[in-house]
Amino acid sequence: MTHPVFKVGGALIAEDAPAYIERSADIDSLRHLESMNYLLVIEPRQQGKTSLVNRMIGRIEPDRFAYVYVDVTSPNRTTETTWYQTLSERILGQLRFIRRNQWPNAPKDSYQWRNFLSEIATLALERNRRIVVALDEIGAISFPWATDFFSILRDVFNA
Repeated sequence: MTHPVFKVGGALIAEDAPAYIERSADIDSLRHLESMNYLLVIEPRQQGKTSLVNRMIGRIEPDRFAYVYVDVTSPNRTTETTWYQTLSERILGQLRFIRRNQWPNAPKDSYQWRNFLSEIATLALERNRRIVVALDEIGAISFPWATDFFSILRDVFNA
């Protein structure tokens, strides 16, 4: 079966590999992720950020790394509580090394968000795993608790 060389619209996925043009950013990003550096990719819309993220998923060693991808425009943003609950379910659903009966409680606010992330980090350390969280479309986040959300992510990463 042959795969098309071009794809019109949307992010490239693994099946679109023949259409993917590797950039120096791919190599740099992979090196930073393997070193567990905080990585923020800023680029205008429709420039290949999601394709880059999808490419990284296939390149990181699954025995050492757990990869989580969330388009942050998709969790329910009605309230802070629903945002954190739907976001945490998406994250936990992708962390297959954590059994459902071991899932931490879903956070309801930024304080509980910090505890949630810390519990996940502890479970990952116990299983000798590193977690890579890719948050896509962060430019679309404009709700009142966004600053706390990102500050806590950075703080937990630094800790």
